[in-house]
Amino acid sequence: MSNIKIPQYLTIENYYKLADIAEIKNPSDLVNMVKLITDMTDDEVRVIPKKEIEELISNIMTMFTETQPRFWQVFEFEGKTYGFQPPSKMTLGEWIDIESYANDWKTQLHKMMAVCYREVKDRRWKNPLWKTKYNLKVMASKQEKNIFDYYDVHPYEGNTFEQEQLFLNLPIEIALGAMAFFLTLKIKHTEVSAISSNPQDKETIEELNQTLINNLFQPTMVGS
Repeated sequence: MSNIKIPQYLTIENYYKLADIAEIKNPSDLVNMVKLITDMTDDEVRVIPKKEIEELISNIMTMFTETQPRFWQVFEFEGKTYGFQPPSKMTLGEWIDIESYANDWKTQLHKMMAVCYREVKDRRWKNPLWKTKYNLKVMASKQEKNIFDYYDVHPYEGNTFEQEQLFLNLPIEIALGAMAFFLTLKIKHTEVSAISSNPQDKETIEELNQTLINNLFQPTMVGS
C-alpha cells in the first residue's frame, strides 16, 4: 500500500469530522472519507489505485468497529496526569458546564472531557500499575478499593480552552466511556441529592452501549 498515514485509533476530532458521513454510496464518498481521516488533498487521494483505497477503507472500518467505550479514572497524556472528578466531588459550576456539554456531546465532547478530567495535584496512591493505551498511559491497578479517594485534581476555574484543544486528540473510546460513567454515577448520585436527573441520561447511556462507533458508517457501495 502507498505511504498513506492513517491514525492508529479514532480521536474525538476524527469522530467530529466523520460523524456526518452516514453512508458510502459512490467513489466521491470514498475520496471524502480518506481526506478526512488522513488530511490528504483531493488530488493526492485521486491518484491512489482504487484497490488500495478499498483496502484503506476496510482497515479504517475495522478500526472503528473494534472501538468500544472504556472508562479510565486516571491517565497520563502529553506529560501530565489527569484524574476524573466524580460527581460527588463536583462543584455547582462543574455540574452546570458538564450538563450543558453533555446535551450536545456530539460536538462538545472535548469540552466535557476538559471539565471531567483535570490535572492531578495530590496523588496518594502507592505503586500503581500503568499500561500504554494508544498515545497515553492509563492506570490499570485495582489495588486501591476506590481510586477516587487516592487523588485530588486542580480546582475548576471555568477556563479550559487550552485543555479542550489538547483533548481533541484523545481516543474517542475513552471519552465515550467517561461520558457513560459520568451519567451512570449522576443517576445514582441524584437519587439521594436535591439535583434533578435529566430523563435523557438513561437514553444517552443506552445509545452509547449500542456502540455508536459500529453505526457510524454504513458502506453500501455495490460491486466495490
